[in-house]
Amino acid sequence: KISFQLIKKLFEESKKNKIDFCVTPFDVEYIHQLKRYVKFFKVASGDLNNIDMLRAIASTKKKVVISTGMSNLQEIKKAISFFPKKNVVLLHCISCYPTKENDANLINIKTLKDKFGLEVGYSDHATGIDAAANAIFFGATIIEKHFMPKKTKLAGYFKLSIDQKELRKLILKIKQNYAMVGKS
Repeated sequence: KISFQLIKKLFEESKKNKIDFCVTPFDVEYIHQLKRYVKFFKVASGDLNNIDMLRAIASTKKKVVISTGMSNLQEIKKAISFFPKKNVVLLHCISCYPTKENDANLINIKTLKDKFGLEVGYSDHATGIDAAANAIFFGATIIEKHFMPKKTKLAGYFKLSIDQKELRKLILKIKQNYAMVGKS
């Protein structure tokens, strides 16, 4: 758990930089303490079936971003049933670290969007920026990517994380891809 001293500092820094602040909670009590600081909550794939956590997040009336790794459509349907549709964003996710490019299965972004009629994004665990940038072509409106200001092999997710230089490239590529998609 991150200390509330750090949560407050991150919240203030986000506010100062006009960035929406969120946290992925891992216990119900934490949710009630966090709700005054977050714009929305993120549910990790491993907690998609955690009914107590979903209920606690729903009780805050905040938006929720739900990662769908390791789940099936029936489990996703149950998870989103706790929330008003306008408050839910789903993230297509492959829970394999790092995800091989040919396993990214980006078509599932469209599947989730068509099946549930919700905003859908992509939680990327592939190396590099291509899968995240290309998710835009399948309708992703949110990209989640592991970030390290300076990549170090001492950190657990260094293989699938991007650094500042790669983040700038990803942002540029996403903007280009949105422009290429156009309007129907």
